[in-house]
Amino acid sequence: MILNSSRLLIARVATRPSSMAMGRRAFSDCEPVERIRCVFEEYRREHFSDETPSRFKKHVIKAVQGPEGGEVKIESLNQMLENIGRSDACLSQEDQKLVLKEAGVPDRSIPVATMLQMF
Repeated sequence: MILNSSRLLIARVATRPSSMAMGRRAFSDCEPVERIRCVFEEYRREHFSDETPSRFKKHVIKAVQGPEGGEVKIESLNQMLENIGRSDACLSQEDQKLVLKEAGVPDRSIPVATMLQMF
């Protein structure tokens, strides 16, 4: 009985598509998200090379999330870009609308979990 259930579990896991097998990152079709991703990665390599990418991402999101936590206001991304000296990469109003649409949120706040997937 245990052997059969183990086989079923292995079969399900082996045939389930993973994000790595798909070869696409979340939000990879969204140009503004890709642009910000590249800016933050470049900044991490230059100033936080000893940090892992995931740890750096958490630091960035913690810095831009609101006082209540749990969500990131879209405007705070531009503030962060300005703070790191990359105001040239700030999101236009159109870019902001596109990012919010891709995130599937009705207002101007993106949940932290979604931000972690985006960046």
